Amino acid sequence: MTDRSAVPVDSPAGSTRTVILEKALELFAETGFNGVSMRRIAQEVGINPATLYHHFVHKEDLYEQVLRFAYAEQAAHFSALVSIEGTPQSQLGEFIREFAFYIAKDQHFFRLVKREQLEGNSERLKMLVDLLFGKQYEAMVRSVGRVTQAFDTHMLVTSLLGLVLHHYETRHMRQFFVEYMPSQDDPEVVADHCCRLFFFGIQGAGAAQEVPYRSEQSLLSADGEHSRDGAG
Repeated sequence: MTDRSAVPVDSPAGSTRTVILEKALELFAETGFNGVSMRRIAQEVGINPATLYHHFVHKEDLYEQVLRFAYAEQAAHFSALVSIEGTPQSQLGEFIREFAFYIAKDQHFFRLVKREQLEGNSERLKMLVDLLFGKQYEAMVRSVGRVTQAFDTHMLVTSLLGLVLHHYETRHMRQFFVEYMPSQDDPEVVADHCCRLFFFGIQGAGAAQEVPYRSEQSLLSADGEHSRDGAG
């Protein structure tokens, strides 16, 4: 994919349509769907609104095409991982590795997705799932189901993806915490860490199921000497 900084419309790097999609992705990521107008997108690209509407009939059409454009290459890559040979563990590990690399690489798209989650528009969130993430999520659920049946697979996949996502969500803040090292942002390191944590956790699933959830006891005392409100 070309650099998403300003690219001249008539440059060899891409057609007018491609330049529009790249600039629109940046703007949607920065301000959200409702925060940017078609007129502003046209101005940023350096074309008149009529040219923009020649390529996209309305903003919803442009937004959908931006999503397809931003994720098309990676979606094909994720789909190819489903057919790789190996154990369910190795297949799942490859999914996480590719996911970490993608999140680390494409910050505009990552920010766009996070913005949609925060805004909570049901129609656009469903579009994200239907157009982009649904098949990959289903493939991960199948892989996780072959690795372990001791957990709710939906929750387990969500937790595993969350391990990767949160690492990059906090990247700019974590640099101020103790023991931070730039190498911890390397997607290879992140993927390895998340996979080892995940597989180590599910190995202890049997033992964990034997421990009752102490909903009425203190989190600090195994024998429940202290109540949650601190009373002795």
